[in-house]
Amino acid sequence: YGLAGLLVAQPQLIATLPRRQAMLYKDNQDLRIVRVPFQIVPIETNMIWSPLLQHSKAHQWLRRSLIEFSASVADR
Repeated sequence: YGLAGLLVAQPQLIATLPRRQAMLYKDNQDLRIVRVPFQIVPIETNMIWSPLLQHSKAHQWLRRSLIEFSASVADR
């Protein structure tokens, strides 16, 4: 999403971004942020890791941290 603001600053271009990402561009006078006129189906995100890391304490901590962080920002 990092280049979206630069790309849509060009005439006749649009982009669909998550609200949090779009708000990074709210001060750009050349861009308008509007809600889409239709329902967007949520995207399912999954974690995948090697079975060799299943019992790694560090990897367990990382997976737990990612789940907790994701839950904390899910509805923002």
